[in-house]
Amino acid sequence: MSNKIIIHLSDPHVSIHLDGDGKPLAEIKSWLTTLHDESQNKNFIDEFIRYINERFPDNEKFIVITGDLADQSLQQEYVFLKKILDRILEGLKVEIDHVMILPGDHDVNRAKLALAYEKSDKSKFAYELSEDKFFFFSEFYRDFLKRDFQYDKVICDKLVFEQEKLIMIGLNSNGRIGTMGGLGYIDNDQLNEELKALNAGLVDYSKVALFHHNLSGQYESNPDGQWDHQNKIEILRTLENHQFKVVFFGNEHTSGSNSSNQLAQISVGSFAKKGSLAGFKTYTIVSKDESLSFEHRRYSLVSDNARTGFPFGSWSEIELNKQNENIPIIIIRNPAPKEEIKAQNLTADKQADEKTVEADALPNEVSAAVLKTQSPQFDFNNNDYHKKLFEIVRKLELFKSGHFHWSDSSKAHNWIDVPMLLSNREHVFLAQKAILNIIEQNNIEFDFVVALGIEGNIIASYTALRTNKPYSYLPYSYRYQDHEEYEKNISLKNEGRYKKILVITDVVNNGKTVDRLLQSETEFFSGDYVNKISVVCLFYTGEKDSGLMDLNPNERIQHYFVSHMKVERCPYGKDFRDSCMIYREKLACVHEFYDANI
Repeated sequence: MSNKIIIHLSDPHVSIHLDGDGKPLAEIKSWLTTLHDESQNKNFIDEFIRYINERFPDNEKFIVITGDLADQSLQQEYVFLKKILDRILEGLKVEIDHVMILPGDHDVNRAKLALAYEKSDKSKFAYELSEDKFFFFSEFYRDFLKRDFQYDKVICDKLVFEQEKLIMIGLNSNGRIGTMGGLGYIDNDQLNEELKALNAGLVDYSKVALFHHNLSGQYESNPDGQWDHQNKIEILRTLENHQFKVVFFGNEHTSGSNSSNQLAQISVGSFAKKGSLAGFKTYTIVSKDESLSFEHRRYSLVSDNARTGFPFGSWSEIELNKQNENIPIIIIRNPAPKEEIKAQNLTADKQADEKTVEADALPNEVSAAVLKTQSPQFDFNNNDYHKKLFEIVRKLELFKSGHFHWSDSSKAHNWIDVPMLLSNREHVFLAQKAILNIIEQNNIEFDFVVALGIEGNIIASYTALRTNKPYSYLPYSYRYQDHEEYEKNISLKNEGRYKKILVITDVVNNGKTVDRLLQSETEFFSGDYVNKISVVCLFYTGEKDSGLMDLNPNERIQHYFVSHMKVERCPYGKDFRDSCMIYREKLACVHEFYDANI
């Protein structure tokens, strides 16, 4: 169990108290200022220190600040900012290497940038002059953190938690902030390259990202928040490809916690800006076995305008209201169990449950008929991956009954909704690891990976990456006419290079799909080249005594399964439209994946 807490601040906007003529401003829009009388700064910070120490007296503390530390990126603002942060670190006993600081758009000195651009040869856009636009921020950064700010990098800071195998990666989202402002932007190619270099030494670490600009507009009319739309799409895909689970940001001066495309997005309000609900957040690290999460809490200033208290009020915890705050526990890592999982010893522990529909409940012309539906039949008593998958299928009601039609020769009265299962990122990770576990537990040897079907492509890529094996994808063999030519072929020749092929897919019923695959790719799977084909899938839906479950080392094709849930095939032939009562009478769900009339 970890005893560490991360304190997330953003947008303090330490503000100059003088106007351009050197006269005192009538109104300063931050509680933290450059006033020579520093009593307000000290009172504000001391109340913050007292509150944190009362709530977390024994925790090891880390601080992350996601931008807009100064209001105008003026040198004088950073002088006072350093005093403020020195006071916080001393009061909370935070080590300097436990601090991450990222710039915001207000940390770009636009006047200095405009002057530098005017003197330049105009071969670059103004926003590309990073050294000039971050000049005063870089001075402060070096003076306070005792290290240089990497203004030419996308990854400009990081915190590494070795015990928890966690890395918090700070990104500079001000790539196109220029003399006239701008939207959040990160060079995606550069981000990819820097992440690849970083991942090389931290393969087993979970990653979260922090930056300044908000990804969504909670109170703005723009759903992209303050981010370039196209760049936002690119960056989110890159983060998901690199298996980031969470992103943290500030900028909008509002707090929120929501998920989008299985990526948790956590925003925090301004720490000291007047006119908004000033606040901060804490994330208590919870590490147990190999799982990792953050306990997420939000705090704000509350003032009753009493003359006996400070004008800024006092700190108080704010309940996560399930309106804009929906993630009380931020899941960073929730691995599947490591218990041994074998494809042998497949004994059914539940028999099919036949349910008879009463005659008077059916139309007159079929009143004598009996409708039988098959309930899920699962095996592998000691298989924890099966248990987890079965529980997901049961809880989300993914085992469907009705008539499901893929082609006139491929019909069933039940269906496991694997696409819906894989629409959740955590379920994808579970499925990917379950497949790899079966491969490792059964010592399956292979030198080429073929993913079969879209779902197979989703779950197979993990194995190919982890084992560093060549990889290809093919669509399912039925309805081949619906696919382009380039989709239907493995675009390389075997010529004896690949002797042991691994086929990964989501569902196998009778093995005919794989047989058709071998027929369509005769050259690649030729017996002259390939002596072993191992088929690994999530769900076996056929009969337990069909022979597919028997592992015979002398057979060229071997099947391995994570789970068994029997599906009742539609037993009728080409006249199923008339003879299959479910289809004819639409007694239950009739799902034509492909038009049954074609």
